[in-house]
Amino acid sequence: MKKEMIFSLLIILIIGFVYAGFSPGEPKGNIERSYSSIDLVKGWINLSLDGEAANSLIEDNFGNSITLLNLLKINKGLNYTCTPSGCQEDYTASNEQSSKTLVLDKNKQKLLGFKFTGDNFESVSSFSIKVESNAPEETSKQMFIDLLNDDVVEWQPYKASNNFYDENYGCFETGTEDLPIYDQEFCEKINIPAAPNVEIGAQIIKVSNSSIFLISIDGNGVSDTCEVTASASGRISCIPETKIEEAGQYTICLKTKSSLDNEKFKISSETTNPCGYASTEENKRDFQIFAKPGKFKAVGMFYLNSSESQSSGSNGILENYIEDYVSKYNNNCANGCIIPLRIISQKEGQQITISNASIKYIAGGVLNEAKTIYDLTEIPPTISSNFQKLSLNNANFSVSGGTDKGKTYSLSLGGNSILSEEISFNNTIQILSLNPKVVIAAYPTKFSLGTGVSGENITKYSWDFGDESKEETKTNQVTHTYDNIGKFDISVTITGSSGINSKKTFSIDVKTPKDAINYVLKQKIDNLNIIKTEISGFSSFHQSSLKEIINTDEIDSDLSSLQQRNSTAVSDEDYIKIMEDLVKISVPESIFRSLQADSIPFSPNENYINLDILKSIGTSGGDYSPGEESVYKEGVIAWDIENINADISFDELSAKYEDTTSPVMNSFRIKINANENRGSFYFIVKNLEKLKFNENYGERSVGGYTYIKLGAEEKTIEFSTTENVDFTNLPVFISPEIKMLSVISGTNITETQSQGKTFLILIVLFVAIIGFVAYIILQEWYKRKYENYLFKNKNYLYNIISYIQNSKKKELKNEEIAKGLEKSGWSSEQIIYVMKKYAGERTGMFEIPIDKILKLFMKGKDEAFRQTGQETQKRNNYKK
Repeated sequence: MKKEMIFSLLIILIIGFVYAGFSPGEPKGNIERSYSSIDLVKGWINLSLDGEAANSLIEDNFGNSITLLNLLKINKGLNYTCTPSGCQEDYTASNEQSSKTLVLDKNKQKLLGFKFTGDNFESVSSFSIKVESNAPEETSKQMFIDLLNDDVVEWQPYKASNNFYDENYGCFETGTEDLPIYDQEFCEKINIPAAPNVEIGAQIIKVSNSSIFLISIDGNGVSDTCEVTASASGRISCIPETKIEEAGQYTICLKTKSSLDNEKFKISSETTNPCGYASTEENKRDFQIFAKPGKFKAVGMFYLNSSESQSSGSNGILENYIEDYVSKYNNNCANGCIIPLRIISQKEGQQITISNASIKYIAGGVLNEAKTIYDLTEIPPTISSNFQKLSLNNANFSVSGGTDKGKTYSLSLGGNSILSEEISFNNTIQILSLNPKVVIAAYPTKFSLGTGVSGENITKYSWDFGDESKEETKTNQVTHTYDNIGKFDISVTITGSSGINSKKTFSIDVKTPKDAINYVLKQKIDNLNIIKTEISGFSSFHQSSLKEIINTDEIDSDLSSLQQRNSTAVSDEDYIKIMEDLVKISVPESIFRSLQADSIPFSPNENYINLDILKSIGTSGGDYSPGEESVYKEGVIAWDIENINADISFDELSAKYEDTTSPVMNSFRIKINANENRGSFYFIVKNLEKLKFNENYGERSVGGYTYIKLGAEEKTIEFSTTENVDFTNLPVFISPEIKMLSVISGTNITETQSQGKTFLILIVLFVAIIGFVAYIILQEWYKRKYENYLFKNKNYLYNIISYIQNSKKKELKNEEIAKGLEKSGWSSEQIIYVMKKYAGERTGMFEIPIDKILKLFMKGKDEAFRQTGQETQKRNNYKK
C-alpha cells in the first residue's frame, strides 16, 4: 500500500514538471543577464514538443509574444513535425443547415464551411452560393468573403451607387487671385479613400465663350482623364472610368483641351501652404480643384461564383482554389474534407444570409454535390519535436528598465512557465551594425558603424580589420581596402567619454567584383520579396503606409535597373560602379508588428492643447484673454469628459535589418463614440513626421496642425506617422470652438465675505490656508511631474500597459495581474498608477481648480474692501 502511494506521488510530481504539449529541458535555457536601458532579449530556450498547438504563444512579462510556429520558422534548420502536414489549420464542423443567417458587427467575422465526402477526389466542376446582405450604400466596403480562410479575399464590394460624398479641395482654402486657365496643367494633390468611382472637377469663372476642359487623376497606379464642356461660371466635373483601389494621395489636374480654349475661364488660386502646383512641381500653388469619392452600392443579393469573384477583383478561379486545397487531405475525403468560408463584416449590425450552396465535385468516380452549410471551429495544427534550442535573438522581444535595480524576466508557453531569470540594465554604449559586409577585393570600401548610445559621447573608434591592419577614427566611418579574397573578421571597439567601451566583431566576405554583385543583388531581391509578402498580411492602410515609408516600389525599380546593368557588365570598373549604387539601397529582412495596444481609454492631456490653433480654426469667433490659458485648457478637458467617450488603439511596426531592428511606423486608431447631445467639434493633431490618414476625413492644415471637423455621430480616425510617438505622448486633443467652452471667470460669480471674524477663526483659517497651499503644491506636482517621476522612460510605462492588456485577454483578475507585475520588479506605486490609467480612472489627487478659486478670492476681497469702506463712511456720518 505504501509503495503504491509513493508511486502515485512520484507520478504526480513528474506530471507537475511536464506540461501538456511541451517539456522544458535541462538546462531550461540561457538568457543574457545584462542589457542597456532599451534592448532586445538575447538567449535561447530548450524545449521538447509533444502535440503543442502551433498558435500557442511564447510570452514574456514585458508584453512581448510570438507564436510557437513563428519562432520555429525564424530558427532555421530545426527538426519538427506538424499535424496536419504543412502546419495548416483543420476544422470541426457542426450544425449543418441549408442556409445560415448571421448578424455581425463591424470587424467581426464568422467561419462557415462545406464538406466533401468520398475517396479518390478528382476535381471541382462548379461552385456557387447565394449571398444576401442588408448593408446599405456606404463610403467604405461593407463586407469581405475569404474562401479557404487563407487571408486572401475572393469577394469584396466593387459596384458604385453613383452617389458621391465629401467634396475635398486638398490644401485649397480661400482664393487670393484668379488665374486664366490654358492648356498647361493646374494641379491639386488630394487624399482620396478607396472608392468604386470618383468625381473630379473644379470651380471656374467665365470670362468669354464656352470651353472644353480635360480633368485628370493620377497616383497609386491610377491614371485617367475625362472631358467636360463649360459655358458658364460655377462647378464643372466628370467621372473617369477608374476605381480607387488604394486610399492615398492623388493628383487632380485641370487644363483646356486645346489652345483655342485658352483664357476663356479663370480659376481661384492661393499660395498659402500649398500642396498643388502650376505646370510643374516647382511652381507651388493651390487651386479650387476637388475630388469627390463615390459610395459603394448596397450589397443586396448576388451569387458568389468564379465570374462574380473576378468581377470584384480576384484573379483566380474558385474551383481551382478548392482543388488545390483538398490536396492537403491527400485527395482522400473518406472522412470528410472541410472547405472553409470566412465572412467578415465592416458594418455594425449587418445581417448576412448564405444559402443555395451548390458545389459540384467528382470523388470516387461519381459526381457529388455539397449543398449544406456548417458552422466551423478552427483546430490549430500541433507540433512535435525532440529537445532542441530555440534562439530568441530574432524574436524581437524588447526589454527596458532603469539602472537602479534589476528585474525578473519570465517566459511562458501557452501560459505555462518555461524559465525565470534576473536581468539588469546598465548605462552603456552599443555597437549595432556594420555596413557593408560583402565587399570587393582590391577596392577601397567605406564602412559605416551603427551605434546606440545611452548617456555617453563616443570619443574614439578603434578598427581591427583582421588582415593585420588597424586604424583609429573619431567618427563612425572608415575606408579600407582588402587585398585578398576570403572571409575576414572586423573587430570594432568604441570608447565613451567616461571611459566605458564596447566591442563587437563582424564577419566580412571579400569577393571578386562579379561574385560580390551577384551575391548582394540576390540577397536584396530575396529580402524585398519577403517583405512584400509580409506587408501584404497587414491591413490595407498599413500596407499603403509601409510601401511609402520603405519605398518598396522605388527599391524594386532600382534593383531591376541594377540587374539589367549587371547583365551587361564586362569589366571590374562596371561591377564597382554597380556595387557603389547597390550598397546605398537598404532593404529590411522582415517587417513585423513590434508593439500593440487595443482600445485603451483616450483621455485628454493639457500639455497638448493649443488654444491658438483652436482660435484660428473657429468659424464663429471666440477668444481667450492672456493669462487665462490654463482656465480654457481646463474647459477643454471638462468638455471632453462630458461629451467624448473615446478609445485609442496603437500599432508600432518595425523593420529588421541584418544587425538591427528599428521602428519604421506608428499607427493610431481613435474611435469617438456617438453622442447626440453634443454639437460640432474638432479633432486636432500636430503635423507629425510623414503624417498620413487612412481615408479622406475632410482634414485641413493650419499653423503646424491638422484638424478634422466632427459631429454627433460615431467616428473612427486612423492615421500613421514615422515620428517616435506612442499613445502615451500623442499630441492630439479634441475640442469645440473656444466660445463653446464653459469656463468660470471671476466676473461670473460674486460672493461676499462676512465681517467680524474672531481671532480664533482667523487662526483656523490660517491653518486651513497652509494646508490648502500644501495640497495645491502636491496637486500640481502630481499633475505635472508624477508620471515622469514614476516612469523616467516612457517605454517602461508602455511595457506595463502591454502586459496588462495581454493579461486581460487571458481573463486574469486585477489581483493576479498586480502579483505578476510585482514579481517582475515593478513597485506597487507604479502598478497602481498604470492600472488606473489603463482603466481610464483618475491617477492623481482630487483636483482643485486653482485659477477659479484665486479669481473668486480676489473678487471677494474687492467686495470686502468695498463693504468696509461703506461701513466706515456710515460711522463717520453718524459721528457727525
